[in-house]
Parts: sequence; structure tokens; C-alpha cells
Amino acid sequence: MGLAQSYTALARGPEAAFWNPANLALGGGVKFSWDAFSLGLTFIVENNSFSPQTYNDYFTTNSDFISTDDKAALLSDIDDNGLRFNVDAVPHTALSLPAWVLGKKPIKTQLEKFMPGVGTYLDKVPTAVFILPTNKGVAFKMPWDIHSAVTLGVQFGNEGAVPKDLFDFMLYGNEFNRVYNIADWDGSGWFLGSLNWSGAKAWMPPQFKPYLSEFTVGATLKLMGGAYGEVLESDGSLVSYFNDPVGGTGTDINPELIAQHGLGFGFGLDLGVAGVTRDRKTTFSVGLLNLLDTMSWSYESQQRRFFFIANELTLPKFLDKEDISEVLDNPKDMNGKVIWHEKLSENSFSRSLPALLRVGAAHQLMPELTLVGNWDQAFSEGFGRRTTPRISGGAEYRPTPWLPLRLGVSVGGRASSSNIGFGFGPFNFPHVELRFLNFGVGTRGGLLPMGLKGFYLSGTVLEVKMN
Repeated sequence: MGLAQSYTALARGPEAAFWNPANLALGGGVKFSWDAFSLGLTFIVENNSFSPQTYNDYFTTNSDFISTDDKAALLSDIDDNGLRFNVDAVPHTALSLPAWVLGKKPIKTQLEKFMPGVGTYLDKVPTAVFILPTNKGVAFKMPWDIHSAVTLGVQFGNEGAVPKDLFDFMLYGNEFNRVYNIADWDGSGWFLGSLNWSGAKAWMPPQFKPYLSEFTVGATLKLMGGAYGEVLESDGSLVSYFNDPVGGTGTDINPELIAQHGLGFGFGLDLGVAGVTRDRKTTFSVGLLNLLDTMSWSYESQQRRFFFIANELTLPKFLDKEDISEVLDNPKDMNGKVIWHEKLSENSFSRSLPALLRVGAAHQLMPELTLVGNWDQAFSEGFGRRTTPRISGGAEYRPTPWLPLRLGVSVGGRASSSNIGFGFGPFNFPHVELRFLNFGVGTRGGLLPMGLKGFYLSGTVLEVKMN
């Protein structure tokens, strides 16, 4: 995050599986690397219109009202396609417990009740038991000089849009005989998990040998599952009539929304290549993620229609009723209860993750200074991706080997950002590597807090790798 996600050429070990699997074999690869402990989170929240400065400008004055000019300025901040927002969360957690702890009484005795014979196994296993990994894993070397990794990915996301006409109505009140498109909603939400098996191997084509000291190829097979929901259609309006020969007097409201959701499973394939120049100062990495990807949302899938209908609604009519359902013109069931939604189908549907071309480079300008760059190109939209190319760059400066200072910027994609980051580590001990307080933050819309329209945070309190 501190490098504005220009990390493709730097990823090593198990984390390489999420950027480019070919990186697993760079530098000869690692014989063994296990994310033994990690506690962290990536969190992103952003919108396309409002910032803290907006609130300060219009809602903290001593006046009891905002002027017409203020309302016009507020409305002009909102794009014609509405107030769009995005929220993403990615946990970074891992926990490994030494087998000798699990093998001790009374823990072993309790485990024997549920898994007879497990105690004998624990007495023989000298390594660690790996549980609760998210976006972490283990890298190891296989026969035929193949460097492999097994990782588990987890992510949450939500994106949507609120119609601009709704804010117009809230700021100015209703104009008679004007149609407000208050139901032009859009959005989707998802939870995705993946079990990934990656492999990479060094291979030097003869035509590359004069220019490169290393060249690697890699691939990741993914078994994926999760939940997904989306708005398919939305329509409807709010219009107030006053002595209109056609509409009469009163307000008509008829928003309608069709949405679908379901649980699903699928498979995916990532491919990549990477290389290092002859002087070993520059690394390039090219990954094609979700190249072959299929997701079928077929379990508990439903498509539903939600609606809200009120004709010739007036304030006296509304105040005379004890329940809002009494003023609606929605249909009612056999028991007289208002019907708010109806099931349209239980058909399965397919929504695949967008294929993503990710090109990265890293150049060691000085022993303490590394420059990085990234170009991300999604080929379809969805799951937080845009087809607009995202270009990012950054620099990592290490005044000492254990103090990385990072700076990055990006343009395109969902939004431009400015990023900074720092960390403490790695601190190397025999077979163990520690990192403390590894953080990166970013802002959408500028460097100053009052002007930002989004906030990005990624960090871990403590990371422990076993090597």
C-alpha cells in the first residue's frame, strides 16, 4: 500500500502467488518459507464526490441554513452517474502452533477424544501445525527444481451508486410536476475465498541469455468459493402533482429494484513470467491473473423484485395512518399483509472475476534505494475492478536494512491515490524472520486529509516467517 500497490516485481515467497507466481523461482527461490504468524488487515473506503472539506464548507457555519449557491455547489460535486462508493477488506492473518504444544497433556488427551490416534502422530511431527491462514501460506521446493506455494486467499468487497436526483430532492425539496429518478441504484457485494497451488521454474530461452541473468515461468491453480449479490435492474421515480389535469394532486412514488444473489464455486488459472537483467539491478514481472476463470453461483441462488408503490400520497393521508404500509398501493397477501418483494426465479448465474494483466518492474538505483512501477489492466469490470488502466509507481528507501520508508502514487483504475508507508524489519534470526508495524496508507483525491475522498490502510502488527 505504501508503494501504491506497485509490488508485482518485489513479491517473494508465499505472497508471490497473489501477484505473479513466476516470482517464486526468482533468485533461486526459497527452499522453505512459512508464514507462521501474522495479524493485519487491508481496508479501503472511498467515494467519488464528498470529502471532509465538503462538510466543513457547508455544515459547520453559524447559519441555520445553507444558501441556494451552497446547494448548487454541493450538487455539482456529485457526478451525473451518482454518488459512487467502494469498500474493500482483506485480512492478513496466520497462526501456527508448535506441534509439541498440541502434543502435551491435557491438550493431547482432549484431541484423542475426537481424533483417536492423533497423539501418536503428534509425537512424531517436529514441525508446526498451520491453522487460520488468510492471504498467507507456505512456499517449498519440489522435485525437478520446481518452487511451489500453497496459499489461502480471502477478500470482502462492496461497490454501489446512489442516484444524483435523490440528493437534488433532499437539498431543494420537490418541484411540482418534475420527475425525480430516485431509483437509479446500482451495486454489488461479494465474499471470495480461494485455495491456491502455485508452481514456478527457472527456464532460460537461448535468445534471452545475452540480456538476462534469470528468467522464470509460473502458474497458479485456484479453487474458489464465496457469496455474491448484485443489482440487475432499478427504475422508478418520485413526482408531485399539483392541480395537474393528468396526475391530479399528490405524490406518486414507484421505485423498483431487481437483484440476485447466490453462493458459488469455481476454478481459476494464473500465469506469469519474470526475469532479471544481466547486471541484476532490474527485475521485471508480468502476470496474467484470472486468465481462465469460471464461477457458477448456483447454490441458494435467487432473483427477487423489490418494489414500493404509493399513488396520490398527501401529507394528511400519511398522518392519518399508524403504519406506512397503510398508505401504500403495494399488493397484499391472503392475510392482508403488504407484499414488498417477490421471488422471480431460482436460476443459477455466472459472474467471473475480471482477467487482469499486471506488469511490474523494480530497479535498484542504489543499494539503499529501489524504484518500482506497475501497470494493471483489467479486461472487464466487476469485483472492484475497472477497465481503465491503472498506472502506479513508487520508491523504497532503506537508510538501514531494517527500516524501509516508502512513497507511491497512482493514476487511473478506480481513482488516483497518494501513498506513504514504513516498517520495522526484517530482523533475521536462525530460521526465523520478524517484521514489526509494517504499515502503508493512501488517500484518494489528494495528499491533505481535508481534501481526500477515500482512505486506504494496509498493515500488520507483527509478522513471523519460518525459513
